Amino acid sequence: MSDALEVAPGEIAMETEVESPLTADHQAPPNARLPDKAPMEGVRDMSYAQVLQTYMDALGRSDYVTIAGLFTAAGKVRSPFLGEMAAEPFFDRLAQASETNVITPIDIFLSESGAPNAVAYFQYDWTVRDGTLISFKVMDLFHFAPESDRITYLDIVYDTFPIRDSHGNKYESPM
Repeated sequence: MSDALEVAPGEIAMETEVESPLTADHQAPPNARLPDKAPMEGVRDMSYAQVLQTYMDALGRSDYVTIAGLFTAAGKVRSPFLGEMAAEPFFDRLAQASETNVITPIDIFLSESGAPNAVAYFQYDWTVRDGTLISFKVMDLFHFAPESDRITYLDIVYDTFPIRDSHGNKYESPM
């Protein structure tokens, strides 16, 4: 018996479910322990976590228009393969290179210092246009506009050596 999750392309695989301490009417039950945070900080952190969840969900559906809409007008992305570029052209390039995506969230990390940053850590099973499946773990570091849930900068971090060694650069067309 395999422990592997079976996930259709475009879906997000969830290994565990997390119960919220909030009830349906958004009130904490009397025995719930909520995080020790100032009210505004908790709102901001929840918003950042929601943005990252929206990002991973949209990436799993190959919905690059939704992803680009999470950024400010001047938002940028830095990718190990493509370098730094404006968010919209980056996601256009990703769309052109991609056939399907399966995203398996691992965790979301929020800044303890109160900085407008958050990290999405996930398994990315990327099928490119030529049918090649490329699987890797990635940490996407998000920087947000001050007092906003809009992304100003996304720094994508993963080890490219195994991918380049076995598959080459899938953003470039063969000559």
